[in-house]
Amino acid sequence: MQTDLDSRMDRLIGDLMPRLIDVRHDLHAHPQLGYQETYAAERVQRELRAAGIDFEAEIAETGIIGRIDAGEGPAVALRADMDALPITELNDLPYKSQYEGCMHACGHDGHTAVLIGAAQVLASLRDQLPRPVRLVFQPAEEEGAGAARMIEAGALEDVGMMFGIHGVPLLPIGAMATCAGPMMAGTSNFHIKVCGRGGHAAMPQYCADPILAASHVVTALQSIVSRNTDPADPAVVTVGSMHGGQTANVIPDFAELSGTFRTMTDATDDAVAQRITEVAQQTAAAFGCTAEVVIDKGYPALHNAPSAVTVAQRGARAALGDDAVITLPQPVMAGEDFAYYARTVPACFSFIGVRPHDRSDYPSLHSPQYDFTDDAIAIGVKLMCTWAVDTSA
Repeated sequence: MQTDLDSRMDRLIGDLMPRLIDVRHDLHAHPQLGYQETYAAERVQRELRAAGIDFEAEIAETGIIGRIDAGEGPAVALRADMDALPITELNDLPYKSQYEGCMHACGHDGHTAVLIGAAQVLASLRDQLPRPVRLVFQPAEEEGAGAARMIEAGALEDVGMMFGIHGVPLLPIGAMATCAGPMMAGTSNFHIKVCGRGGHAAMPQYCADPILAASHVVTALQSIVSRNTDPADPAVVTVGSMHGGQTANVIPDFAELSGTFRTMTDATDDAVAQRITEVAQQTAAAFGCTAEVVIDKGYPALHNAPSAVTVAQRGARAALGDDAVITLPQPVMAGEDFAYYARTVPACFSFIGVRPHDRSDYPSLHSPQYDFTDDAIAIGVKLMCTWAVDTSA
C-alpha cells in the first residue's frame, strides 16, 4: 500500500526526470578521469545550489559533500562516483563523449544523476525526513581510492549508515540485487620480472632462458587458488600480460608478466600475495633465473553490513516489488572502493538493472558501447530516497 510520502516522492521524481536525463547526458558528453572531474563537480554544485542544499566543494580535489539537515540522530549517507574511464566511446549518440580516449563506460554519469535527483527530492521532503542526509559525490573510484580520501576529509562524520548503487547490464531495469557479508572482491595487482642470461637462440645451453622460466611461472601461479586457498573462500589469480624478447633468434635477458588477484578476506589477500612471490621466485630459480616481484595492494573486499542490507532490501521491496529484489547467491569478483565506506560505518552497496526489457543482452561495463540507461535513473532515485526515509536506517 502506497503512503502519502510515497505518492509525493513519486510525483517529485516524475517531475524531475527530464532534468535528470539532461544532467546525465551532459555528464556523459563531458567525462573526466579521477581527480579531474571538474565539469561534473560544477554541474553537481549548480544542481545542489538550485535545490537549496548546503554543501562543501573541493573535497579530495573534486569531491562534494552535501547536507540536508532534518530530524535527529546520526545521518544517513548516500554516495555517487563521478569519474570516467580512459576508453574511446564507439556509440553514435547525440550526447557521445566529446573527448577522445575518455568516456563514461562504467555509468558514473548515471550514478551522479541519480544522487542529484535523490538530493533534490529529499530536499523537498525535508520536513518529513527522520534524520539528516549526507550526500557524497566522490572522485576517483576507478583508480585512486577516492572513497578513502573522502573519509579522511570527514565525509562520514556523524553518519550512522550508508548506501550506494551501481548500474549493471546483467539485470533488467527495475531489478535490484545485493547480499549481506562479502559482496565484491579486494583487488590487487602483481608485476614479475624474470631475469635470466640472454644469448643466441641456437645455443640455449649457454643461456638461462627467462621466457621459458616465465612460462612456467604463469602455469605455477594457477596452483595457488587450487592448492593454497580455502575452496570456501573465493579467490582468483590471473596473468593478463606477458612480454619478452624482440627477435626470433635471440634469447632475451628478461621477460615480464603482470596480472591481478582478487580475494574476499584480508587474510587470504596476504596469503595469496606471499605465495605469488614465493612461486615466482622458486620457479624462476629452477630454470637458473631470478624473479623480481612487486605486489600492488588495491581496494579491500566490500562487505555489506546485515543491518544495512535489511534496510536496503526492505525499501527495495516496497519501491519495486518483491520479485524485483534479488539476493546474490555468491560474491562478485570485481572490485569497488565503496569498500572503504563499508569498513567505517554499516553500509550496503547494491546493483540496479540498466538492461532494457526488450533486450536480451546489453554492452558490458567498461565496454566502448556502454551507456547507462535513462529509464534506470528513476529507479535509483526512488531507492535512495526510500532508504533515506527509513526510520531504522
